[in-house]
Amino acid sequence: MSAENPLKSSLSTDSPLKSSLSTDSPLKSLSYDLIKVILDMTELNYTDLKDLTKGFPTGSYHRTDIEYRAETQRLLEERYNYYLEIVKKGGYTLECVPEKLLDREMCLEAVKNYGNALQYVPKEFIDREICLEAFKQNHFALKYVPEELRDREICLEAVKDNTEALKYVPAELRDREICLEAVKRSSWNIRKTLEYIPEELYDYEMYLEIVKQNGDTLQLVPEGLRDREMCLEAVKREGRALANVPEELRDREMCLEAILLNGCVLGAYRKSSVTTRYA
Repeated sequence: MSAENPLKSSLSTDSPLKSSLSTDSPLKSLSYDLIKVILDMTELNYTDLKDLTKGFPTGSYHRTDIEYRAETQRLLEERYNYYLEIVKKGGYTLECVPEKLLDREMCLEAVKNYGNALQYVPKEFIDREICLEAFKQNHFALKYVPEELRDREICLEAVKDNTEALKYVPAELRDREICLEAVKRSSWNIRKTLEYIPEELYDYEMYLEIVKQNGDTLQLVPEGLRDREMCLEAVKREGRALANVPEELRDREMCLEAILLNGCVLGAYRKSSVTTRYA
């Protein structure tokens, strides 16, 4: 499949090949077999083909053959325009367009209003422009972007919009900034996000940001990194995180933060030194 659809004339008005087929061309004196070869090499639209018939006698085999080509082309062009209008209204319909009718223009229109239509775009039409258009409409379309086109700029924007996009970021591009951006926009799905963060990026800063998004994740933090600041951030977001706070860090402020957020915490620690110490 060529980059340009044959349903739209790819020959310019001053093309030597096209002008050679004009009605007053000396080529008309050549055998039709040669003219047919030339026709097969060109991409003429319906109007071009109709004009070409004028150089042959009415009812002749040559004229009939070209008229048949012209009518076939007219029907194809009508179908192309029909599908193009449908795709403009709903890009998801690109999946239903016959492959013969697909061209870059139609694919571009599809991804502009439905980013995930990128999955139906033939490989030969996928370039950075089409990927960016799909991406602007729906950042989750990153999963349909070929890996060679997933650069850092595209991946960073993707995780800013949808943290689940992190799993489609090539491993070599998952640096601290991209992973932190994914974490900062996670909350209920934070554990899923953590599956795609390289192990070497887990340090105090990363764990602190994780805990800020979901206090319950304090239990995932190595005990040596659980300082007062991190533990306080955790209980401010999830009172039950108090269970994972080292005993020596459970002071009055921290316990009150946990109880104010979740009164059940008081019952859980009724018999502990927490309640007796600050009763």
